Amino acid sequence: MGDDRGAALGEALAAVVGGEVSGLVRLSGGASRETWSFDAATGQLVSQALITSQGEEYFGPTVFGGAAFSESGYYGGLARFDGMTGALQWSIGLEQFHQWTPAVDADAVYTYLGGRLRATDPADGSPKYEIVDPSSVGMGSTLGSPVLDGHGRAFAVDSQSRLVAFTLSDRSVLWSVTDLALYCDIALAGGMLYDVSGLSFEARSATTGAVQWTWQLPEFINAGNVRMQVIVANNLVFIAGVERLYVVDLATHQQVW
Repeated sequence: MGDDRGAALGEALAAVVGGEVSGLVRLSGGASRETWSFDAATGQLVSQALITSQGEEYFGPTVFGGAAFSESGYYGGLARFDGMTGALQWSIGLEQFHQWTPAVDADAVYTYLGGRLRATDPADGSPKYEIVDPSSVGMGSTLGSPVLDGHGRAFAVDSQSRLVAFTLSDRSVLWSVTDLALYCDIALAGGMLYDVSGLSFEARSATTGAVQWTWQLPEFINAGNVRMQVIVANNLVFIAGVERLYVVDLATHQQVW
């Protein structure tokens, strides 16, 4: 799952479910957006369905359990679509922000909007609980998607470039880090969070938020509203900008290429 961040037209890349590719694409101005599903092997269009929108800039849907979850709604909201047919299964109203997508596990669909981490029932869209972030100014949404570690914690970045960790079991804020200049969505692997703040690639403890090591980018590889992507694969991390890609070894902390 991902997105091209060339969000002038609100386009988003896709996610794969059951051998088919599910995506959200704006076809024209105003409220004209659709979900499209393609056969992953042949590229043939399988289904498409109109969704309600007000011209927001969408990220790719989050796929879980055969369903695709995404921002949706004329005045903001969250929706579940059938991952194969694109049919709307439920939708709920939320604050109207754009450039976000939810995180999903077997228990809930998670959104971080307006200073609140909300957990929504994935089956029917009913509210389960919310965690108020007391230090958030409440002006914006998460940048990209909340990240789940599979051990009862969620991580998110607000519109003020503040990184915050939540403990889901006791519904509380675990820690937060301010004074960052984040230019990428956060990545999580092996108990570490990875981000790019300014020209510094940072590896942080997911338990405390403390920086464990850094690597300096030789140049600024962002451009306009196109955010960098950080992907961790085994012993390497890939840091991608508009025209540059760097690969760093997680063991030696040195650039590979």
